[in-house]
Amino acid sequence: MSANAGGWLANVVDEFSRAKLPDKRLVPRLRSVMEMLQARVNRSFPEAMTSARHLKAFYRLVSNPRVNHLEVFRAHAETTAERVREAPEPLILHDTTTTKPSRATADEVGQINTGAPGFFAHVSLAVDSVEEGCPLGLLTFETLHRAPGSSKGTLSGAECAKLPEKEYDRWLRAVIEAECMLGPHVRPIHVMDREGDSYALFDALLSRDSRFVIRSDDRKCWFEGALSTVADVLAQQLMVVEREVQLPHRDSSTTAPKSVRAERKARLANLVISGCSVELSPSAYVKKPAAMRLPVNIVHVREPAPPVGEAPIEWLLTTTEPIDTPEQLLRVVDIYRRRWLVEEFFKAIKTGCLLEERHLQEREALLLAFVLFIPLACQLLWMRSSSRAHPDAPADGMLNDVQTKVLRHFAPRKLPPNPTRRQLIWCLASLGGHIKNNGEPGWQVLGRALKRLLELEQGWRAAMQDSS
Repeated sequence: MSANAGGWLANVVDEFSRAKLPDKRLVPRLRSVMEMLQARVNRSFPEAMTSARHLKAFYRLVSNPRVNHLEVFRAHAETTAERVREAPEPLILHDTTTTKPSRATADEVGQINTGAPGFFAHVSLAVDSVEEGCPLGLLTFETLHRAPGSSKGTLSGAECAKLPEKEYDRWLRAVIEAECMLGPHVRPIHVMDREGDSYALFDALLSRDSRFVIRSDDRKCWFEGALSTVADVLAQQLMVVEREVQLPHRDSSTTAPKSVRAERKARLANLVISGCSVELSPSAYVKKPAAMRLPVNIVHVREPAPPVGEAPIEWLLTTTEPIDTPEQLLRVVDIYRRRWLVEEFFKAIKTGCLLEERHLQEREALLLAFVLFIPLACQLLWMRSSSRAHPDAPADGMLNDVQTKVLRHFAPRKLPPNPTRRQLIWCLASLGGHIKNNGEPGWQVLGRALKRLLELEQGWRAAMQDSS
């Protein structure tokens, strides 16, 4: 897809127009709420709703027992599926985030691993292709709410395998739901981090003929007729290709184990890549009947000379994609690198949309707010990620004609006649108070900038109507 792949993001206010709600008057109210949230995405609800009447209508909407967040989300998911069917080779990025609402209690929303109030949100973010990386929306959205006092966060893998209801099953549920929505003629590539590393999941995906790239740990495998380990087999493989990769900054705010998401500084890493085909052997606690051997390809990515004080990058990527040539190996690595988009999506919805700071206490109201912010977060994500992934590409389609005129007139930073994506984003960020010496624009700056741009657009259009 071209830059216009993000054209749907200019019309996010219509994203829930097909929602099947019990009262037909609720759909226009949804649209009105989206219009106000889009224009003031980083403001509190009382500030975003512009008047006491609109604020009352908003709170009546989110507290209405007949408005189910999953029904509203389904409208977005169905339109996302339509966009995915038109994509050249879509990726589905699966991940889970911890959500910690500032006003809710554990009795209402459950608790997270630290015992604090919060819940887990598991999403499947669709992307048009590995080359473009344009977010197309979410196909699945599931939340997990642990009862206060739950010990699930401290259990080992073997202990979790014995539980009658496993939180881990969400990974397969999401794959099945996403593929059912897309239909049999679309075969996306599912991308997951090490939380998706499971023999049972690999078995289920291969049985479904699903395509995947999943970061994994060392495990037993069969190679050339002998039982070994993936690490030992890879140690025998020669380096095939090198690649320089820009690694994003990762802070320590995540609640995931440091072994999974270690804190690091942004840097350019020189990686060496090799691969081989093996047959995985099941872990001792994997329940039968699982296949006793699973044929997969393994791509090994490592950083032989990391900077002093930085842990070296090392990825084991388990995949169904071919790895026979250097180009195919690099493609698998690039597919996995697109997984960072879903992490950025979570930052956009938490920092750009201030989800966790919203003054909502009831579970259903919080979840409905989460759903309403999904297309707005995708809008922020696409604007920033496209300017970074393809900084020199034309900015066509990123803004409408009126928004571009407004930006040229009001932005402190000058916009060139034919701007690139990077030039447009930096010009837009200047509306939000971004200072060039501070580096790349962050989510809060872009949230302020988008709010300012949309307010100026409304005034511009009103002035044009008055003068006509």
